[in-house]
Amino acid sequence: MAASPDVLGLLEGAGYLTRVREGRRNRYRITPGAKFRHPAEADRDIAELLALFAREPGTAASPRTEPRQV
Repeated sequence: MAASPDVLGLLEGAGYLTRVREGRRNRYRITPGAKFRHPAEADRDIAELLALFAREPGTAASPRTEPRQV
């Protein structure tokens, strides 16, 4: 299993996330409009999936628009 920095690096390299360095921390933003690569899911927005992991417990199901510190 890949470590979190490895997964984030892969997502960033594929264009799903952008990283901004703030001091000693990284902040990641989901790239709006990025789609899955597999033909069966190509019409789905990757932000929908990633937003599930970025939400705070008890918040609405809409994707975040502000950066989330990871």
